Amino acid sequence: MRSVQVQEPIRVTHTARPFVPQTFTWRARQHQVWKIDGVKNERIEHAHGSVIRSVFRIRTNSGMRCSISYDELRKRWLMETVNPKGASA
Repeated sequence: MRSVQVQEPIRVTHTARPFVPQTFTWRARQHQVWKIDGVKNERIEHAHGSVIRSVFRIRTNSGMRCSISYDELRKRWLMETVNPKGASA
């Protein structure tokens, strides 16, 4: 299954560990993170130093597979990609 680029803001709640998503709200629907399949940290160089952008590949309780990211510089979460089956969820 091919993922679809989304690039939309989401609201995330974390677990006890900072910046580990537990639930998120996307398109007015709340989704529970069931499993994190992987995390990729990217170091981005800026004029004021380097920052980290973390991309999480996750599965939700409803079966949606997607990737969400946290941009440390902008202090925001984004829905990066979602599989076609999960796009309407």
